[in-house]
This record gives sequence, C-alpha cells and structure tokens, in this order.
Amino acid sequence: MSQFTLIEYVPNRGQHIKFVVFGCPTDQNTHEYAKLLKIRNITEIIKVSDKNYSRDAFDQHGITINDGFIYPDGQFPNKELIGRWLSYVVTKFTNKDVPAIGIHCDAGLGRAPVLVAIALIHCCGMKPMNAITYIRSSIKYAFNRPQLLGLINYHNSDGCCIVA
Repeated sequence: MSQFTLIEYVPNRGQHIKFVVFGCPTDQNTHEYAKLLKIRNITEIIKVSDKNYSRDAFDQHGITINDGFIYPDGQFPNKELIGRWLSYVVTKFTNKDVPAIGIHCDAGLGRAPVLVAIALIHCCGMKPMNAITYIRSSIKYAFNRPQLLGLINYHNSDGCCIVA
C-alpha cells in the first residue's frame, strides 16, 4: 500500500492549505485506504490518475472522489486545468476549518505533487523552487524533468496564473 504524505503549509500571508498525497488505490485495498483517510478526516479525494478502482468503500466512509483534474502521466497540466484547479483550491481553503484534501496519481510522485506545488505557489506565495524543495522534503522523488521544468517556469502574478 502507498504511503500517505501530509503536505501542510501555514503561511504568514495567504491561505492555510493541507493535502494528503498518496498513490492510486486498487480494488484490493480500497477498504484500507478509506479507513486510513477517514481517520485523517479526509472527506474528498482528488483523483489525478486515469486508473479505475471501486468507489464503494469510499462511499461507505463518506469520502467523495473528484476526477475532474486528470491529466496525462509524466506531464505538466495545461492552463485550463490549472485555472480550474486554482479555483477549486481557493474555494476549498477559504474556510480555515476545511480538513486536508486527499490527492492521488498513480504512485503519488508526479501529477498529484505538481498540483500541490501549484497550490503552494498560488495560494501561499511560494516561489516555484521553494515549493519544489518543500514537497521534496516529504516526497523524496517527487517530480520528473518535464514537471520540474513546468513548475520552474510557472509564475503567479497577483492571483492570476501564468504558465511561461
């Protein structure tokens, strides 16, 4: 089973954000995942992987699965997806009492950490390299070359996302 990694940041300015990053569940372990996520007060999972698994265990634990942010494995998300992601994150974390949001890709090393890094840059005002380092302090092998280049070239300008 995948490791669950909490990425939480409480900035001096901006929004307090919390994510639990993990690898994709399988039909054989969804009940274990659901129990562990429920213990962490996760009520929603962002599914960034196109792999399929049974949602029954998550439904039974009151955990919803949002598959509106899937993008190709090993890639950096496009501007449209980034815009939807940032709208979602800003809305979710406006309430300071929101629990962490679960987010997974296939292994928990690429697509999910990329979206978390974009949230750190946009919502918390982190510089791209600081967001990369912050996530890699918890997820050692996060990001491949195209994802790193996408993050390094990503800019946040007064709440407007710009992908260079």
